Amino acid sequence: MSGLGDRLRTYRKRAGLSIYDVENLTGRHFTTISKYERGERRPDIDTLKELASAYEVSPGRLISAIEDINNGMSEEMVCTVDLLKRRPDILKLLPDLEKMDPEEIKALRNFLAVCYK
Repeated sequence: MSGLGDRLRTYRKRAGLSIYDVENLTGRHFTTISKYERGERRPDIDTLKELASAYEVSPGRLISAIEDINNGMSEEMVCTVDLLKRRPDILKLLPDLEKMDPEEIKALRNFLAVCYK
């Protein structure tokens, strides 16, 4: 069973719900919910929100393990998060980056790609 599956089952039981109760609350078939809990399928973010609501917890509580978060992200996004963890000062640049048009961002990306090869 995956870490996420363990947490899904734990929070469902803490909420005092059966798989059939969750089926009624979310509209997801009980076999699908069971597959999530056994780690045979991974719920998408909308399903995680529905499950969290049914279990009366935050979605973040369900996906609290970093490996579960990383599994849902592209490789580029994982690299970006790793960079931000190493260099939190980069976050201060975000307001300026939001003001840039697509051509300026493209030029910046090209510059950084050359500088950091």
